[in-house]
Amino acid sequence: MLLNGIEYPNQILDAIKSNSLVVFAGAGASIGAPTNLPNFNDMCDQIADGSHFERAEGVACEVFLGTLKANDIKVNEIAAEILSDSCKSHNKEHEAIVNLFLDSKNIKIVTTNYDQMFEQVTSGLNVPVYDSPALPLGNDFTGIVHIHGNVKCPRYMVVTDEDFGNAYLTNGYASKFLTQLLDSYTVLFIGYSYGDTIVKYLTRAMARNHKQNRYILTDDYGQNWTDLGIHPIEFPKGAFVKMVESLEKLGERARRSLVEWKAYLNEISDAPPLDQTIDSEVEYCLENIEHAQILANCIEGNAFWSDFLSNHKVFDNLFSNCKLNDFDMVWANWICKKVIGKEDELFFKLLINHSNQMAEDFAYKILSRLEEESFPADNLGEYIVLCEKNCKSVYHVHRLIEKCYESNQLNLKSQFAPSW
Repeated sequence: MLLNGIEYPNQILDAIKSNSLVVFAGAGASIGAPTNLPNFNDMCDQIADGSHFERAEGVACEVFLGTLKANDIKVNEIAAEILSDSCKSHNKEHEAIVNLFLDSKNIKIVTTNYDQMFEQVTSGLNVPVYDSPALPLGNDFTGIVHIHGNVKCPRYMVVTDEDFGNAYLTNGYASKFLTQLLDSYTVLFIGYSYGDTIVKYLTRAMARNHKQNRYILTDDYGQNWTDLGIHPIEFPKGAFVKMVESLEKLGERARRSLVEWKAYLNEISDAPPLDQTIDSEVEYCLENIEHAQILANCIEGNAFWSDFLSNHKVFDNLFSNCKLNDFDMVWANWICKKVIGKEDELFFKLLINHSNQMAEDFAYKILSRLEEESFPADNLGEYIVLCEKNCKSVYHVHRLIEKCYESNQLNLKSQFAPSW
């Protein structure tokens, strides 16, 4: 779904609605004003400021911080002080992330940040908060999880190489939590870049052959995110305001009720939209059974919509020898209700474009339409021949022909007399 120029997979919207989305929030979420917190690299430099130690080129932050701690510098306490300044306040990105969840009881935010910005946003909502190492079950939790600790307890903040080793290897409480979580939920990473120290630890807990239910919002182009088992959702380089606005729209879209969807789709009932954003919302409807039914009820059975749906291969199963599923039946009913007997040329065009094949289930649907008292006689004969050809049981076809004779819709010289 295209939101503010950013293409979100429909699976994310579905996950929000089914309460199966987990947002992973990194340092990038707390950089924007008015929060203005440093990322891990900058925090590392601030901790070292005033000491006689300098980080050599190529030395990882957590390793350097481990060296500082080994030399009696209170790394964790200084980090907590930097990040818990009383002037700090949450930003729109924190709000947008929280608002992705439809109910405060279903908030699932895991953050590698030590700050309490999400607690600020959810103040008064009774959202549970967990701090490492006391983590909940990864496959069954709600609330805010500080997987690397919280400024309110510096002792357990995961900052140095020794801390990371303890969390992910020695005691492994972080990796255990992550393994369960990644196997159970759809995950959206926000506020991380490819080179982040934290990313390499997070991705060690990921099975590379797992289904693609892990996504990252990123402007870090050209990186091999898929090699880490993550699908990138790209936004323009440095366009963080645009990205946050798209998150806000994602939350709004998830809250749109079925009644609101109907009112929205009624506005485009005559023809498919030219606007790319609206077009992406229609495409979402084609993948969601409830929304597909609303769309089918709203749109007209005209050439514009017939061509649009054909281009999206909506009718392929109808005009084949396949067994139809629930989605197919939505569009079988649409054709029967809004095309057959009203726009017959469109139907026969679809038939020809699909090599004159038709699913048996679809043929029976058409028979039901033909039996309606209001069905016009103009193309009745052609439809009967078509149904007779594609129905294994001819009883219903013959019954319809007899009914037509009785109502004089077919004369006795009809081509159907010999067949029954």
